Amino acid sequence: MDLQMGEMEEELRMAKEKLNVIEMEKYRALDQLKEAKEAAQDATTRANESLSPNKAKVLITDLENSKQTLESLRDELRTRDEKIGSLESEKSESLEKLKRDTMILLSENKKRIQELESEVEREKKSGSRMADKLVLQTKRLESMIFELEESKIETTSLHEKIDSLEELYKQNTREMTKDDSAPGDYSEKEETIKALKSELSHAQEREKIAVKEKEMLKNELKLAIEAEEKSTKAMDDLALALKEVATEAKQAKEQLMAVQTELELVKGEGEQLKEMVRSTEERYSNLLQESKQETELYKNTADRLRVEAEETLLAWNGKEMGFVGCIKRAEEEKAIAQHESNKLSESLKSAENMTRAAREETYKLRDILKQAVNEANAAKAAAGIARDENSLLKDSLVEKEEALHFLTRENERLRISEAAANENVKQLKRLLSTASTEFKPEEGVLLRSPDDFDDDEDEDESDDDHEGQNGHNDKSVMAKTFSFNLEDLKFMNEPEDPRERLLDEDPVKAEALKGSIFDANAETPKSEPHTPKKSVYSGGHRRHSTAFTEDPGTPTLEDFDMHDDSDNDNKQSSHRKSKTVFQRVGDLLTIRRSFHKKEPSSVAKEPSSATKEASPVPKEPSPVATVEGQKDQK
Repeated sequence: MDLQMGEMEEELRMAKEKLNVIEMEKYRALDQLKEAKEAAQDATTRANESLSPNKAKVLITDLENSKQTLESLRDELRTRDEKIGSLESEKSESLEKLKRDTMILLSENKKRIQELESEVEREKKSGSRMADKLVLQTKRLESMIFELEESKIETTSLHEKIDSLEELYKQNTREMTKDDSAPGDYSEKEETIKALKSELSHAQEREKIAVKEKEMLKNELKLAIEAEEKSTKAMDDLALALKEVATEAKQAKEQLMAVQTELELVKGEGEQLKEMVRSTEERYSNLLQESKQETELYKNTADRLRVEAEETLLAWNGKEMGFVGCIKRAEEEKAIAQHESNKLSESLKSAENMTRAAREETYKLRDILKQAVNEANAAKAAAGIARDENSLLKDSLVEKEEALHFLTRENERLRISEAAANENVKQLKRLLSTASTEFKPEEGVLLRSPDDFDDDEDEDESDDDHEGQNGHNDKSVMAKTFSFNLEDLKFMNEPEDPRERLLDEDPVKAEALKGSIFDANAETPKSEPHTPKKSVYSGGHRRHSTAFTEDPGTPTLEDFDMHDDSDNDNKQSSHRKSKTVFQRVGDLLTIRRSFHKKEPSSVAKEPSSATKEASPVPKEPSPVATVEGQKDQK
């Protein structure tokens, strides 16, 4: 669980870092745009400083005039294309004038083209200055927008003037009706009024078109401002652009021809209107003169600006598409990262729930382990005591688990051997009864059952020496020779190695318990044995077992003679040693019972490896414990 949590946290960190990188790239792109604008402004200021004042003024005037004329020309071209059919008759008269004007314009264009070529060579050498000039051009375009607004104001003023002329016309008509003037003059005035109204409608359409073109110019200005960064690269292609300018100049000449024809038409209309309204003729003449001056100024600059604007538009469109693609990619990556972060947050929540459940389980397991450790420590202490005291056992009970497994298995075997022991006891009792009848009363020997011998031993310790010490010794000898212990039967068959049994029964448990406190193979510090290695218990056990196995028949007189030679001190010491052995075995049995009483509760909470291996101990008392209790009572 901890590893999963760590992996989830690392994935969240990676997703957050990706989001931060995407946001940083966005901010960098915005900063680059801002820096480009600032660089353009700085370039304009530097260009203004570097260029001579005369050139700067000329360029500014050219740009302003070109902006105004571009908008006016676009509006007029759309409206005047419809009037071309009606104006073909007047083209022949205006061709000569236009040829002259075109020659003048061509000469001027050639001069300016030469100047531009020289400037291009200079600008190739100094690309930074050209960038500054581009910034100046953008500013000029902005100034042209302001001039467009001024032109709108002028158009409104023209509308007002036309309204005033209509009012004057109405007054004149009224006066004419009063004076009963000629009908021919009246019809001519009506025609002029209709022509003026048609021009008003065309002017209104031109205004709408001018508004649309103004919006287009604003968009173009924005694109031009954004394309300033790549303008340095586009400056190398200006030489080719100049050739295109020449071709576009021809187109512009044709457009100028149409414009001039239209201007001449306007002049003719003005001459017709001079008779009607002198004030209007003066105003139109002034406007025409101003427009001529403006057209002469913006012709070349308009062509040049168109070329440059188209180039900047193309360059900026490519750059804008790149920026848009980057932004889309960043947004997609951000969405993916957010989706991943949401998934990670959900997985984190589930992992947190899992960790909470795991923590609760670990707390429970810790409590169970603490209880098991406490029980194991107690069992280890008891096993250490048992290991120290039972040094004659082959496996020497190194750990508490080995003693428990050994005792549980021996307890199961005791059940099996108990029946055999009971049968042996019955046979021995029968043998004792037959032996007691066979012996002669002259020899002074009386055979008894094992319970009678135990009673005689207690009586020997408590009685005085006044009641025939010899007879008492014979009785004790008989009790020693014919008494038996059920625990001898327990050790008749040597137990198998518990390690081998555990490996045979369940190798998975043996592998899981390896290295733990329940591992029987684990080495633990041993305390020195408090009892000698060779105890009376083992010796007596083996002597009795061999005696019963080798010669299960009745005792001989030689055995009685050997026991008669023994001293009373040996009898008492053997009796005490047997008592101590029984007490130690009883302590081990009580430890086993207490451990197995606690074991079911711990198994109900969380089954551990040690409790799974241990088999339940029966509640019935073992025969060894019953014999020990009888001895203690006696």
